[in-house]
Amino acid sequence: MEDALRDYLEYPHHRRALIRESGIDPAVVTERGYRTVKTKAELARLGFSKPQRREPALVIPMYSPAGELVTHQIRPDAPRQNGDGKAIKYETPAGSPVHLDVHPSQTERVKDASVPLWVTEGVKKADSLVSRGQCVVALQGVWCWQKDGLPLQEWEDVRLWGRSVWVIFDSDVTTNPKVQGALEGLVGFLRGRGARIGVAYLPDAPGGKQGVDDFLASGREVQDLEPFVHQSLREDLLPVGKPLSEIQPEQVEWLWPRRIPKGKITVLDGDPDNGMSVLTTDLAARVTAGLDLPDGTATEAAGAVIVSAEDGAADTIRPRFDAAGGDPTRALLLGDYEPFAIPGDILRLERAVRQVGAVLVVIDPIMAFLSGDVNSNRDQDVRRALTPLKQMAERTGAAVILVRHLNKTQGGNPLYRGGGSIGIIGAARSGMVVGPHPDSDELRVLAGQKNNLSLPPRSLVYGIETAHNGAARIAYKGFSEATAAQLLRVPEDEEEKSALAEAKEFLTSELARTPVTAKAIKKSAREAEISERTLRRAKQVLGVKSEKEGDGSWTWSLPDKEPEGGHVP
Repeated sequence: MEDALRDYLEYPHHRRALIRESGIDPAVVTERGYRTVKTKAELARLGFSKPQRREPALVIPMYSPAGELVTHQIRPDAPRQNGDGKAIKYETPAGSPVHLDVHPSQTERVKDASVPLWVTEGVKKADSLVSRGQCVVALQGVWCWQKDGLPLQEWEDVRLWGRSVWVIFDSDVTTNPKVQGALEGLVGFLRGRGARIGVAYLPDAPGGKQGVDDFLASGREVQDLEPFVHQSLREDLLPVGKPLSEIQPEQVEWLWPRRIPKGKITVLDGDPDNGMSVLTTDLAARVTAGLDLPDGTATEAAGAVIVSAEDGAADTIRPRFDAAGGDPTRALLLGDYEPFAIPGDILRLERAVRQVGAVLVVIDPIMAFLSGDVNSNRDQDVRRALTPLKQMAERTGAAVILVRHLNKTQGGNPLYRGGGSIGIIGAARSGMVVGPHPDSDELRVLAGQKNNLSLPPRSLVYGIETAHNGAARIAYKGFSEATAAQLLRVPEDEEEKSALAEAKEFLTSELARTPVTAKAIKKSAREAEISERTLRRAKQVLGVKSEKEGDGSWTWSLPDKEPEGGHVP
């Protein structure tokens, strides 16, 4: 069996290392193209530096998940040593990037989520599993599923959502904290991409640690690994918690203070006729051009990414963007010309963010971009799908706005009015809602509805007007005291509207000059046949202030601030 490979594996110990010691089938050896290299010149042609050119060596071609030959590894017969005197058993060309490896026979299977997948460290170990009919991704090292904290781009060619994935490292994972940390990070990433995880903890061999190739080469089969597979990380091998002393305090950074935090998800809820797409396009335009935000907050010009499914790029998005004064060289559009899905295309979204230096990402609407196998009404599905998006926001520092339409429920808590699972607003650190202005059919109000990171923001009034190029444009009109709950309240009948208007007029008149005691106001309201409930609503809408006096009584006064609809800085 080994003799059949002598033409390109000239040394018996190279053939033995692959076939006997690692349990790799000769056909798998041939398909990959393992070979013996005996000259420094050939190692130089493969890109190895002078110190690395130690011949003879076993050459291991590496292939990307897409089937491309991306680099080579070598295992020199006489390896050099690192600064600690430890042998460097495997070398890759100096300066070459880190890659995932998939045996060329598995290129199609790695894209098929119905095929169980193994992830292991090292090509030979992977090929031992491939020799037994398994689909495998090989890492160049336990931390080599990522680079500089970012998952390798080649994961995009590996279908993970809904797939059974088993991770198997060498047996020293049970004793080496650094390997345990790498395993925990990898499992977290895979789970975040929607994989169903199993973790195999190999026992040591009689002579010390072993890998999966050693295990299989000893005469055992894949099914013999089952007793060592856990459905989650072994808790007894994981550190419990993290000392608070190791956590460095950080300040929340805001794109728009008290409304849109950087590096977090914000949800914008509302009905389609309230101009949400016009509003988010206006925000993207302000960001790209460095224009002040609607409340006067200054910005520095930066990039923006718009992921849109409902509006045409050429006839709607671009004209609106231009009308708002945006810089199109800093904006990138996804979802219009090619399919885009969450979570499968998160790495592509991250490349877009980094390409234009985006500080804002708008996904409009979120329901249009959830992958087909994500049940938008199932909390677990939604949280698993949005976790990679949340992690992308944290890595890049970009603020992510998810536009969501309201459900058909009337009234109630605004947090429950958005379409789909509560997990959507649960994943957000901030939430806003838009709705009709309580006193004007022509105006809308943007109000805060979820504020995990700050006090609630003041509500803003806006209208939609036609710009010089014929596109819709947002025009902010000032502030409002209307809350999210009021915007989404069940419409009143005409009698209720009239009663509220009468109560507002009453309060405005009574409090026009000086503060008045609450007791006196309520007495006057009863005399005017205004119910206490309607009086309280009018007080809330007008933003009437309550202050306690020294004698324990309460006084009411009109707010000492610009009126609703006033100038926004």
